[in-house]
Amino acid sequence: MAIIVGDVHGCFNTLEKLLSKLPDDEIFLVGDLIDRGPRSKEVIEFMIEHPEIKCVKGNHEEMACDVLSNSTLGKVLTWTDPRNGGQATLDSYGSKGDRCISEDIPEDHKKYMNSLPTYLIKGDLFISHAGYCGYDFKNKKDVKDIYTWNKERSLLWYRGNPKKVILEGNDYFHIFGHSPVPGAEIGEYYANVDTGACFCDSKDEGYGILTAIQFPSMKIYTQEHVD
Repeated sequence: MAIIVGDVHGCFNTLEKLLSKLPDDEIFLVGDLIDRGPRSKEVIEFMIEHPEIKCVKGNHEEMACDVLSNSTLGKVLTWTDPRNGGQATLDSYGSKGDRCISEDIPEDHKKYMNSLPTYLIKGDLFISHAGYCGYDFKNKKDVKDIYTWNKERSLLWYRGNPKKVILEGNDYFHIFGHSPVPGAEIGEYYANVDTGACFCDSKDEGYGILTAIQFPSMKIYTQEHVD
């Protein structure tokens, strides 16, 4: 069996408590390890120290990698905007903001985030950060316009209705996160396990929880925000 964990967003203590509840299965994370929560550095350190836990790239890792490779003012302001939460990541690394912020992030942390794949396949399970928009998997051209959904990069950003993943004639059950939902959303051919772990101040029931799902049993494990 496999267990897939939703968006962590810097909530390291919450992740640790959830992992302590899980059975001894192979574990995957759906990306967005960083931003918003207070302990992004600890999350990345933990993932580097535990290579047996696999992870796909989230749109927040992509934003961070883009900024860290080319820190233009516009990119920095977008990443550190409160809606995106990049400042919390920089704070976790002790960034003082008085030099190139890339210098504050260890090289192995940047390398780890850059190395994350867009999707992973285990048996008949397909794991990515965001839902599948229906783009042609045979089209390897990766255009930069995130609003043009005919490319692999859409698996980091798409928020529309998820389409069924059919790759090389094989049907897959798709598990992803990216768009917070109040409790794991399980459909006929997909599951969204982002339950807004970092939104601990939300007054809406079902958020402020880190969720994991076991496949194929579809058993749910949860941990309330403790960071």
